[in-house]
Amino acid sequence: MNKIRDYFNLPADHKIVISGPLLLGFIEGEGSFCLLRSKFDTLFQVVQSETQLPVMQKIKEFLENNLGFDKYSMFKLKSSSAIILRIDKSSKNCTPLVVLAIKNTNILVNYLIPYLENMPFITKKGKDFYDFKILSTAIYNGIHRREEIISLILELSYSMNKYRLTTNTDLNKTIGLSD
Repeated sequence: MNKIRDYFNLPADHKIVISGPLLLGFIEGEGSFCLLRSKFDTLFQVVQSETQLPVMQKIKEFLENNLGFDKYSMFKLKSSSAIILRIDKSSKNCTPLVVLAIKNTNILVNYLIPYLENMPFITKKGKDFYDFKILSTAIYNGIHRREEIISLILELSYSMNKYRLTTNTDLNKTIGLSD
């Protein structure tokens, strides 16, 4: 069942304006930098309830317009699924979610990471970002294919997101190839 706070009407002249600091706030609160361990792909995503779809569309638009894509790259970007918005249908008692995701390593390493490097993270998400930068760069450069590096990449991935929180009870997490 949806909560009453999910229902609201915006004024007809309301404009959603995304800025760098607002984007960073979304990332620190609702963003995730992670390694898809089974595929050795990195993924950046921001998740909100489906009612926030207009905001997420503006965030996607902001990223497309502010990450420094040239005209040709923008054309390729618009005709690909490199930066996607998808609706995840509800399950059980959860509301549907809208997910903005970037899984393209080239875009992550050459556009998103350099853009975010200039942002002053103030939460532990900043540490996740710097670990993500290491993982993404290693994968982009093919270093992850070296046997001696695989365990290091996996170990680093288990220090991010929920594993970094003080509420983490899985302190003896073993390193493996599962998500």
